[in-house]
Amino acid sequence: MAKRFAISIINRDTNQLEIMEQGITFFEDIRDLMNDLKEEGRSLTDVDLKVKRRGTGKDDTTYRVDIDAKIPLTDADKEMIKGKRDLDEYFKPNPPEQILKLLNVKADSPQGYLDAWVEIMTEGTDDNKEEEIEVK
Repeated sequence: MAKRFAISIINRDTNQLEIMEQGITFFEDIRDLMNDLKEEGRSLTDVDLKVKRRGTGKDDTTYRVDIDAKIPLTDADKEMIKGKRDLDEYFKPNPPEQILKLLNVKADSPQGYLDAWVEIMTEGTDDNKEEEIEVK
């Protein structure tokens, strides 16, 4: 298993707050940029980063992280950040009982598995809204 890290980001292409999950090498590049910015009296919140991807598969993909623009967060950005997810809660492991229920599902179709997944994952929550998920 690879070690993965996650942070909340503002994706300027979608203008949405998102969770970015990447490996250690990617975050080492960000750490290096962060140290360079610190020497200038800045932080990561004072810049936008540009990420370039090379490769198409799991084993040949590399990323290059550069500073795109030195623009501090706007008031709208700061407001958006207030709605970020708690990453400890987001990545909290599922309870063993829930995993066993998922493993024991027997269905006749992809939709049957999806229905069982939604039912198991929403048990005991106030949020029993089903979202549309396309099954191929």
